[in-house]
Amino acid sequence: MKDLRGKELRSVLDWQIDAYTEGLAKALASYDRIDAFRKWHATIRAIEEFVNILTVEITDEDLKTLLMPISLDDRLLKDPRPLSGVEGLLRPLFEEKVVRRFVATLSRTAAINYAFSAHGVVTFGHGISMNTVGEAVEYYQSRRRQMVTLLYMMPETCSGDQELADIDTLNVMLPLVELNCVALTSLYQNALLADIYPDFYAWSDGRGMRCSHQFEPLEQFFLEPERASLLDISKFRRTGYAGADLEVLPEGKVFAALEVRNTRRVLLACYAEFELEKTEFGPVSEAIVELLKYCLDDYFIAMHKRQFQEIAERYAREAGIDLDRLLVNRSTSFAVATNSFKPLVELGDILTSNVNLLGRFLYAFKNACLDKQRKYQVRTGFLFEDMVKEELAGFGFEVTEIKRINRKEFDVVSTFGDTVYNIQCKNNRVDLTRIETQRKAFARYNRYLISYYKRALAKEKSRERLLLDKLGRSKIRHFVVSRFPVMTYCAEIIPYNSIERLATIIHEDGN
Repeated sequence: MKDLRGKELRSVLDWQIDAYTEGLAKALASYDRIDAFRKWHATIRAIEEFVNILTVEITDEDLKTLLMPISLDDRLLKDPRPLSGVEGLLRPLFEEKVVRRFVATLSRTAAINYAFSAHGVVTFGHGISMNTVGEAVEYYQSRRRQMVTLLYMMPETCSGDQELADIDTLNVMLPLVELNCVALTSLYQNALLADIYPDFYAWSDGRGMRCSHQFEPLEQFFLEPERASLLDISKFRRTGYAGADLEVLPEGKVFAALEVRNTRRVLLACYAEFELEKTEFGPVSEAIVELLKYCLDDYFIAMHKRQFQEIAERYAREAGIDLDRLLVNRSTSFAVATNSFKPLVELGDILTSNVNLLGRFLYAFKNACLDKQRKYQVRTGFLFEDMVKEELAGFGFEVTEIKRINRKEFDVVSTFGDTVYNIQCKNNRVDLTRIETQRKAFARYNRYLISYYKRALAKEKSRERLLLDKLGRSKIRHFVVSRFPVMTYCAEIIPYNSIERLATIIHEDGN
């Protein structure tokens, strides 16, 4: 056993980042890039279908109750008869090809879960496992980013002639996702924590390492935070998309090219208040829709570079948009690939993608366009206050309507028992892509935000008598809730993805 601190710890973390990065590249290097890319791409499709079928497509709760508890272990490998039952349940709902991919994913997940278990890997962080169908859905949701990262790296990193058997692709690539990509994500986060917390330390038994502090940047369903998601806009601003003229998904399919067109229409409708169509999003999203004419099997996109260049030259001439810079991914390193939303990948003379990557890009690019607008920043700040109010009410707080006293403005004022809880809501954007690519800059910005939030707390404390007198209470506590994740010792600063801490605090206060 050994404790690691200070410079020694930073040195170990940097060394491990280099070692895992080199190990990942070396592991990929032996494979034929076209063969590996195509087979991993097809595997990702099957996994995405598997997740969507169980979380979105199947609305019959009784059917879910039958599917979710199915065990994915050596019992299924020894006796695959339950797979026939699954096929029978799904055939009335989905195309035969979809059903076959779903059942194959069940079987292959059971095999890789058994292999992980045989090597002592039984959980995958945050209590995640793959022991049942339901648990496997959560696992795959949590690993989407790393699976795409591996796909992005393959064209430049795979340089050998070894080919994969279809049945072995998951067995070969998922350990790289789990033991290299996920490990690198954790190492980068720990290196950041070491830069931020002077007392950060780790202890090692020579095989693994545990750390004194943790950082969780993601939110529910492993999504990255944003100022205002589609769900937030629809729920709190009642900006619906009923008039968006959405196309209907063909029966039996899980994905289709039309979903990309629907995504564009929904985004334009829901964010119409901010004139999203008049930003770069307008012409760029039109170009994305144009790419759908190269869609194969309602999922894969494949076009010759010459065909893409014709589209890119036209948009450069007509709208001044550099589509090659925005859309084509040429990531060679883990740090760059894991933070990329560019949907197109070069595979020789072919540019390839899929409908999910196109939709993912549109959603991320929407944020990039809107975050520049002062109007959007202000309006989503008010929306964030509504989100915090709803959470507080759910914890049992009584949320007041107080917004101003003696010309002094407040964000969210609530009470619980004999205590006033005054909440400042901060919507300052934090760019999580900088954790891997600009760690020192991320740490500096985090320090700046914490200093700013502490000044906001001091300001609230200086005028707390206004609230006490208004509400007739004798005690008051002040908090900042940050929409985006921040790292701090200050218990009065709470990231929104940890807002449940407030529910604990009221009990600690004796209320």
